[in-house]
Amino acid sequence: MTSNNSYEYIDKASIGESLLCELCHDPFINPVVTQCGYTYCGACIEPKIRSGSQCPSRSCNQLMTTAHLKSNTSMSLTISILDNLKQKTQLEQQTTQLDQQKTKLEQQKTELGQQKIQLGQQKTKLEQQTTVLGQQKTEIELQKIKFEQQKAQLQWHEIKIDVIQSENQTQRNEAASIRKQITILQKEISKLKSAALWLCK
Repeated sequence: MTSNNSYEYIDKASIGESLLCELCHDPFINPVVTQCGYTYCGACIEPKIRSGSQCPSRSCNQLMTTAHLKSNTSMSLTISILDNLKQKTQLEQQTTQLDQQKTKLEQQKTELGQQKIQLGQQKTKLEQQTTVLGQQKTEIELQKIKFEQQKAQLQWHEIKIDVIQSENQTQRNEAASIRKQITILQKEISKLKSAALWLCK
């Protein structure tokens, strides 16, 4: 027969047979006594009575009605004790689960604390890197300004060189013109000397 007992007992094998229902083979729940003195779970025996079955006990085998059933007070007390033990066990299991959850939360809290420290260290490192990058940026800007100044100076020197080259070319042109004039004068002087010598003869 399918058990109507949804309880979970610790060390069920140690429970005496006198506390087990012959129909479901589980510890009694709401035990009742038949007219022949056998005890069953109320939920196990009552459906049989409603269907008109006879007493499950082979030594009795009589037709029964619900009027023949009586509550087993002493058995109920025993079952109550078992239920209390079961409830206590459930409470202990819940306490254990809560303790485990608490331990897990403490571990997570510790891990989060460590992660917070690591994030703090990473933040400090990033701030240091940001400072270094800022300094490098400033240095690059200074170098850029210096480069622009040097570029301007170079352009000025190039202009100055062009002016000097232009002046030198002008001077060379003037020198060439003077040499040409000197050559012409030398030729004229030579002619005059030749004429003078001819006249002296």
